[in-house]
Amino acid sequence: MAKKIHAIKTDSKGTRAERMASIAAGAKKLFKTSIIHSPEEESLLVVPRISTGLYALDAASNGGLPVGRLSMVYGMEGSGKTNLLLRGVADAQKRCANCYNYGEFEEGEMELPDFEKGGVKTVKTSVIKSCPCGKPRDMIVMWNDSENVWNTPWARTLGVAAEKLILVKPLYGEQAYDLISAFVTMKDVDIIVIDSIAQLAPAAEIESDMGEQFQGLAARMNNKFLRKLIGGMCDAFNAGRPITLWAVNQYRQKIGVMFGPSETLPGGMGQKFAMSLEVECRKGKITLEEGTNEPLFGEFHWKIKKNKVGVEGGKGTFQQCMSDTDLFVVGDVMEHEMVIDKAVEMNFIEKPNNVMYLFNGEKFRGKSQLVRYLGEHLPEYETLKTEMLRVKLGLEDAKGK
Repeated sequence: MAKKIHAIKTDSKGTRAERMASIAAGAKKLFKTSIIHSPEEESLLVVPRISTGLYALDAASNGGLPVGRLSMVYGMEGSGKTNLLLRGVADAQKRCANCYNYGEFEEGEMELPDFEKGGVKTVKTSVIKSCPCGKPRDMIVMWNDSENVWNTPWARTLGVAAEKLILVKPLYGEQAYDLISAFVTMKDVDIIVIDSIAQLAPAAEIESDMGEQFQGLAARMNNKFLRKLIGGMCDAFNAGRPITLWAVNQYRQKIGVMFGPSETLPGGMGQKFAMSLEVECRKGKITLEEGTNEPLFGEFHWKIKKNKVGVEGGKGTFQQCMSDTDLFVVGDVMEHEMVIDKAVEMNFIEKPNNVMYLFNGEKFRGKSQLVRYLGEHLPEYETLKTEMLRVKLGLEDAKGK
């Protein structure tokens, strides 16, 4: 039975601004939260972002994955979808959950829930100690592993503090969505990851015989969940605790299609309408090491298919190291040459002639020498990318101006 809708009591006298303020106050009193906002509020003017770990994708998506919104990464199998969100989690864990700026961390002890034995447990991990807003709070991430493929060592390789992450292994779709809705209602989680939508099957399908068919059931379940979720996310935003959701989805093939695209996404059309950012991933060629036929690095392509908080259509390619080398280790993103070229264009790196590079007061003969230096000095490389991104997004003046 639907809840009874009560009228908002307002004061009909006064100026236009006073009457509108009276409506807002009446709504806040009735609904126990502020649901009316001015578009000029700082929280609406500036949407914080979480880095994907890829400079080109962050620049094309206007800063990365938007906070307080729904984002989806999809594509074929093995195209880097989960890795992309793992890098996002790793970046999120370096930030304050209140201001979304990078904080200062130190090794310490943190109380976390003990899901197996009940109660709480104390673990040694990196704990945020300070941040620009002065109210440091660690980011809480919930990962729904519906595909049962979570790999803690690999997550740590990509920079994820696995001990600070809540891992959920749902049995069926409704169970996963009810649990997510509960966390959203409590407003005690900052980022929720669903890996993946394609694998979340309704309970009726799980409990049925193999011969039974359930066309459209998963799509209806997903669409209902998204409608409920967005309401919960708006409630969390009104309470000053934005909740972010990232979803993974995987292409399926249509049967008997002779014209038009043969690829489709499970879960119905509702998910595409609800997303603020959609990134399509494709797998490229694998380069093998000469003489051993061992994979050396893989090529991956991405394209922004939808972006409600920026410009869509951006695309790019990156390489991921698949074997340890003298400079890179497994999991490293190899986009150093592209970053160097962009840095030269933006005057962050000087190039007085065809072979010489000047960076941080040092001279490098050839791009390969500078790539090696950046690979061995990760903090300087990350600082360079951050400064370039801020200029690219118009947050700072271009260097040299």
